[in-house]
Amino acid sequence: MATETVPGAPVHNTVPVIAAAELDARTFREEFLIPGLPVLIRGVAPPEQVFSIDAFHREMARREVFVCEHGKLRGPKWQWSRYAYQYPLRVEEYLRMLADGRAAERDIYMSFLRVGDIESAAAARRLLDEVAQRYGLQRLYPDMEGYLWIGPPGHVEPLHTDEGDNTLYQVAGVKHFAIFPPDQLHNLYPFPLIGPLPPWVSQVDIDRPEPERFPRVHEALARRHDVVLEPGDMIFLPTQWSHEVTIVSGEPCISVNRQWKIAPWRRNFCTSRSTLWYLKRKLPRSFIIGAHALLARLRKPSDSLQYTSALRRDQGRETKSSQ
Repeated sequence: MATETVPGAPVHNTVPVIAAAELDARTFREEFLIPGLPVLIRGVAPPEQVFSIDAFHREMARREVFVCEHGKLRGPKWQWSRYAYQYPLRVEEYLRMLADGRAAERDIYMSFLRVGDIESAAAARRLLDEVAQRYGLQRLYPDMEGYLWIGPPGHVEPLHTDEGDNTLYQVAGVKHFAIFPPDQLHNLYPFPLIGPLPPWVSQVDIDRPEPERFPRVHEALARRHDVVLEPGDMIFLPTQWSHEVTIVSGEPCISVNRQWKIAPWRRNFCTSRSTLWYLKRKLPRSFIIGAHALLARLRKPSDSLQYTSALRRDQGRETKSSQ
């Protein structure tokens, strides 16, 4: 078993790295799934067989999708009033912005595109299905087929946790993950349930941690792990592992992911937040969508990013303006 580190980075721990051909279902379950530990899986599938950006462009060019503009000049995260601005943009225009550097200059990210709604992402969807079958995983929600993510060099997805267990496959570009175990969540100071940013986002900037404001952050930083994801790799990231993701390649980055039901059952309660998310999943789905929308309106202005199921459901659908 190898380990992966970032050259020059302040790495305190490492993440196991295993070739896909060597990781059988029993090993995955006993060493990673049951204890809730991350693993980087090398050589899961050739990227060119999983997704083609050219085919995606041909299919989606005239469709509008929501993009997230984060902006480059932002103050400390605990002062943010919004996660990002979100607005519709044609796919062909976004791909032009990626090519000419405008997406990187303004830090514009294309996220939450449902792979089930994109014909050119059919192979990516099949890959996620194969991963589920091989390792005995079940979708977090029945309609969660997975999402496509496309972003510019230098983009940083702020430190956050996921509701379910997560697998992310890298199609193009290179991503660096800084991750922290669930028992450090309280030392990373997530935003409150009703606040300016979603409650799964940390207030801490791990590059400028401000210990005078966040006195327990040094405990979390001592438990930091670092891992680099290259094309053809997949990371398994269990629920409640806080992670900040940076596109470190000099080219645009493409990834696909899907979240899974948490197993074994006891890991649903590994943090106080994960307990709340578990109880939330026991409610009717229509109620959850409405609650998400209400909390989003209470949390921040209407022109900021709304992480609701409705927004995710509408991603990639052709609009009248795109005819």
